[in-house]
Amino acid sequence: MIPRKHTFTPSYRFLLCCFLGIFGAISFIAPAIAQDTQEKANIKNSIKKRVGFNFSLAGAIADTFPGPLRIYGAGNIESSEDDVIPYPSIFFSMRYDKYQLIIGWDDNFDPDRQDLNNESIVKIAIHYNYYPFTKNLYLWGGPVLWRFNKKFHFSKYVCDEFDYEEGVVYDPPCKPGASRHVEIVTDRPNGKSLTFGITSGLGVEYTLLNVIVLSHEIEFFYSPCKYKEFICIGGDIKFLGVHFEL
Repeated sequence: MIPRKHTFTPSYRFLLCCFLGIFGAISFIAPAIAQDTQEKANIKNSIKKRVGFNFSLAGAIADTFPGPLRIYGAGNIESSEDDVIPYPSIFFSMRYDKYQLIIGWDDNFDPDRQDLNNESIVKIAIHYNYYPFTKNLYLWGGPVLWRFNKKFHFSKYVCDEFDYEEGVVYDPPCKPGASRHVEIVTDRPNGKSLTFGITSGLGVEYTLLNVIVLSHEIEFFYSPCKYKEFICIGGDIKFLGVHFEL
């Protein structure tokens, strides 16, 4: 998310550039400052069992600022821009050696507006983690499966002709018979669907107390689809990962 238009908002692009700069600097200086040999790095990262969670910046933005509804407190869906595709803010992570399983789920549920819960999404990804530079900096990639479910389209009433004869200047009433019911259609598949793709990225990790592993990752994903407001192409920043070694 990022799916939908969170991926390409100016604020997200700025954050993305910042993280890219940080990771680029790390990857540039890491070979020069590394004190461990590649052999030690391989030993360090072999046969590691971990479970934990990754916290998504894309999901946090989607949950906090899902379009004009919460920013302005509006109560209606007026356009497809307001109908925001959900994205998980927390991902469950399970790892064995260099292979990692990532699972996340989210929907449009709002406790104050249960009628807004029209979509849900599940993301399942398998990562292979590769340490080409040091024991802390790694690249990863693998397949990803998206399970998307769209229950219904939102709709609204549109007035084709207002009644100004009553002397009302602001918010005039609609003339009888001049209103019509219009569905707000988004560029996303209807019903239940499965979308396969690939995901890749880079990250940095460090160990605390020889038990807890903290990580930061940047991700890019791609699926061979042609929707504009879907998860065909996008990115995410896992600003924090908390993992426990078993």
